[in-house]
Amino acid sequence: MSVVDGVKRRVRRVAGLARWAASGAPTSLPTAPGARTEDGVRVLYLHHSTGERIWRGGIPDLVAERGTPGAPPIGIVEWTYPHAPYPWRNDPADYWDLWVKHRGPRGWQGQASLEMLASAWDVIVVKHCFTASAMVAPGSGRGAGSGRTLANYQAQMTDLAAVMREFPATTFLLWTPPPLVAAATTAAAIEQAEAYAQWLRDTWQRPGDQLFLWDFRAIAAADGVLKAEYAAGPRDSHPNAVLAQLAAPLFVQRLIDVVEGRGHSGALTGDPARG
Repeated sequence: MSVVDGVKRRVRRVAGLARWAASGAPTSLPTAPGARTEDGVRVLYLHHSTGERIWRGGIPDLVAERGTPGAPPIGIVEWTYPHAPYPWRNDPADYWDLWVKHRGPRGWQGQASLEMLASAWDVIVVKHCFTASAMVAPGSGRGAGSGRTLANYQAQMTDLAAVMREFPATTFLLWTPPPLVAAATTAAAIEQAEAYAQWLRDTWQRPGDQLFLWDFRAIAAADGVLKAEYAAGPRDSHPNAVLAQLAAPLFVQRLIDVVEGRGHSGALTGDPARG
């Protein structure tokens, strides 16, 4: 099902939201009346600080400007997720914790569950913090308490992909992991983070699926580290304004490609010259 086709199921989505409210669920959902047009595509952009900085590169205005004439309008809303009282983390293990281990209609630790979010939004943008790139030597095991290893990430994201596919009317757009500055990482961590990013490129998207990738790492990194000219500081892995202004239009193009049915043919970075 395409994103545009999924919009036609709006009545069922609204009914689902009504059920959550009636159930007395303690977890709130973001609201943005201006974005919730009946004939439009609702996009929820989940983020922490890295995603916020790219958002400030002009994503809302670019979404409004770049839509294809005649295509359904895209309304995009940003939301800090997960937030307090959940710890300030959004590694693969945290999404696994919230959306796989503790799935259900009421959420957990004050966070909306995937069931709640998928009932309200046509497209959900998912990203990790740059801390996810602070990986360690290969290991095994799975679950929210597992370390930052390639095997753990692969297990957690495989589970998450399976759960996301249970919501075919909702499209998911995942970032590749943001890189760390050279001073904040090691050769071993870079090797593992690069392997994880490549695994996502190779496996996350598949024909006929509604799971897509935005390759932020390919835009921001050189030799596995955040380019110095894109970093907030020599030891600060947050994107600076230069990177935000570069990446924001590429994200928007990738989003539009996904929404308008070019998710499997368009460039993963949003830039055909980059791929």
